[in-house]
Amino acid sequence: MDENKDVLLDKPLSFDQKLVAAAKLLGYRKMPPDINTFLNDEFYLGNLTKNLYPFWVEQLNDIFPTPIHTRYPIVIVKGAIGTGKSTFSRIATLYQRARLDHLINPYDSLGIMEGKMITFSFFMPNIDAVHTEFITPITEWMSRSPYFNGGMLNNSGQYLFNADAQRSNSAIGKDIIMYVLSEMNFIPYHIAKQKLSSAFTRWSSRFERFKDYFGMIIIDTSSRGDESIADEFAQNNPYGDYVKVINTNQWEVRKHQNYYGRKGWFRVFAGDSLHPPFIETPERPITMDMDADRIVKVPEELRPDFELDIIQALQDKAGISTSSSDVFFQDTTDLKKCFKLPMYTEDVMKVDFYDKTDKLIYHFDRYLRDIPDDKIIYVRYDIGVTGDNTGIAICYFDKWKVYDSDRNIRQPILIVPLAVGLNRFEGQETPVYHLFEFIMDLNERFEIGRFTADQFASRQLIQDLRREGIPSDYLSVDRTDEAYVFTKTLINNGLISFPDNKLLLNEFSSLRRVGRKIDHPKSSSKDIADAVSGVVHSCYLDIDHAGQLSNKYRITKHSEYLEIRNIDSMDTFERRFRELF
Repeated sequence: MDENKDVLLDKPLSFDQKLVAAAKLLGYRKMPPDINTFLNDEFYLGNLTKNLYPFWVEQLNDIFPTPIHTRYPIVIVKGAIGTGKSTFSRIATLYQRARLDHLINPYDSLGIMEGKMITFSFFMPNIDAVHTEFITPITEWMSRSPYFNGGMLNNSGQYLFNADAQRSNSAIGKDIIMYVLSEMNFIPYHIAKQKLSSAFTRWSSRFERFKDYFGMIIIDTSSRGDESIADEFAQNNPYGDYVKVINTNQWEVRKHQNYYGRKGWFRVFAGDSLHPPFIETPERPITMDMDADRIVKVPEELRPDFELDIIQALQDKAGISTSSSDVFFQDTTDLKKCFKLPMYTEDVMKVDFYDKTDKLIYHFDRYLRDIPDDKIIYVRYDIGVTGDNTGIAICYFDKWKVYDSDRNIRQPILIVPLAVGLNRFEGQETPVYHLFEFIMDLNERFEIGRFTADQFASRQLIQDLRREGIPSDYLSVDRTDEAYVFTKTLINNGLISFPDNKLLLNEFSSLRRVGRKIDHPKSSSKDIADAVSGVVHSCYLDIDHAGQLSNKYRITKHSEYLEIRNIDSMDTFERRFRELF
């Protein structure tokens, strides 16, 4: 008997056995239903969710992979109106409530004192909307569900559905296991920010260690034209893989109805700083310099809505905030592929302000050896004197990629062999002298097509370089998104190469669109990214010159030719002289 027991113990546990063991450790009296049983069995919500869109069934299965696990305890749902965002939040709430009901003692499992209410808090711009959108429908669903209306396990927990709004603080002091923060884009930004901060602080302090099993925070909101708190949170997300972002539009959510797209599709450009939103036509095409992430493929069935009011349709039908703080790179797959050149230094390096022998040309020589001698180079600094890093970048034209030779449709392929940050030792400032000297050393070796910098701390440097005959200009990448949009176009089309600078990749990945500008979250920077986008744009603006052979290269080759010719001439003269004598 004991031997058989040992044999059984030596066998690896199956997934179901591990699930049962975990449920017992968490304090479950009985295994809760999985999410599909909860949705489809009429004992739970089956008689209420018959018309639930398959889109949401798929999302719920992703969030709740087992009866006791929550893969994504933080969910951001944003996009079009009428797509079922609130329905999703109600179902998630009731599923969390059912899980708690299956515990022997929820207070013991959650590690909180008995006597207080375990609270589910719902927030909307006003209290009446909370009751209309959440508490009343959830209460009605519970009354119509055999499980919630008499079939529960009657554990010792006491529960509260709490209503909160922008002018109330009803959530203070409560043990809130779940927050549903709805329509956050439609209240003043500072209030939304405060509510979010308070919710995460309270939830984390009480239930952080249980987030894989109990509780959630759901932020659901429709899109609008103002700055989006939901987009900002998704961008600044400190919770990493615990966050799921669900973007909705009407045709994707209702794809199962086979209604949208039967008449075909048309394309809409959602707009940027240079182009307002428009419907693509033969007379007004979407061009390659426009941000690909701002192009929306829309079913013909919605064309009248877009022709009537394109801004409203983008928000209500496509779920796109037309001027919000959108993540600049919605998908970083193409971006990551561009980081294929070697890094020969640290991502950010330091130079001694007082040591004039510590020359930048020595640090960067290995990068410079990778630049062909016949290229005209473009150089940019994004200078931070005492605080930020100084971004340093070099760019040159490689060749053309031709898409249609008959119509002369082509795009340049550009190389950025150097993209680094420069910092300073403690108590020092950025050594502008070293920066000037580096340009002069580059000028000895290459033809500099143009040097650019932002205006801050650059005036004297630009004056000095102009005096030395080096083309130098101010070029801002902060006033509009033009430089970044062009750089992104090259990235999306695989037409640019960067050194494998991890900080630069992080800066690009963290960028967000704020109105007509590209900005970075407070937790990140964009010093090197500014230098790179600026130098790429500078090279593109001067592309006809950038594509020529360097004058220094021409002169060098011409001198070598003359020298060889002179040698050949002398050899010929000496040979003939010997023949004569």
